[in-house]
Amino acid sequence: GDPSGLAGPSLVGDPVLRDLLVRKLQSVIERSEPCQEEVEIQVDGRTHLFWAVAVPQRVNGVTEGVVLSFTDLTEQRRVLHRQLRLARAVDASLDGVVITDKRGRIEYVNPAFVQMTGYDASELLGRRSRFLQFTPNDPNAGRSIRESLSRGEEWQGEIVNRKHDGGTYIADMTISPTFALNRSHSD
Repeated sequence: GDPSGLAGPSLVGDPVLRDLLVRKLQSVIERSEPCQEEVEIQVDGRTHLFWAVAVPQRVNGVTEGVVLSFTDLTEQRRVLHRQLRLARAVDASLDGVVITDKRGRIEYVNPAFVQMTGYDASELLGRRSRFLQFTPNDPNAGRSIRESLSRGEEWQGEIVNRKHDGGTYIADMTISPTFALNRSHSD
């Protein structure tokens, strides 16, 4: 059949995109094979990114039609790009950054933290962050941090931490809990 009616001017305003869609639909009908790909489509003057899937519908072995499915990926892609920008900023920070789960196991360290401590990231990931603490003058510092975080509060102060080579350094720290959307502590 002729798929040009499926991609008429009222549905797809861009003639180049319309011709591309018609060719893709013709290919799906002729080959009787599904097709899937990302396509950019103008919607209300804005470019949207869609995942398009075309699946041939066969009756008695003959392709009689095509089922089209479009999933708008625009918002997902925008959020992904924002997350990648934030991750690059954290990686580039000159301040050490550590992310732990709610049990204190290290999930992420940035390059500045690796340089500061002398540990390789692989030596830190999965370990409890408290193994770094060396606070001979304040043995309750770890408890104070855990109590603040368990109340959902930020903790600020100085801690003496241990480097990989056994030396120590003073860390002026701000430790903040993160929350899932439902305001429970995130993992």
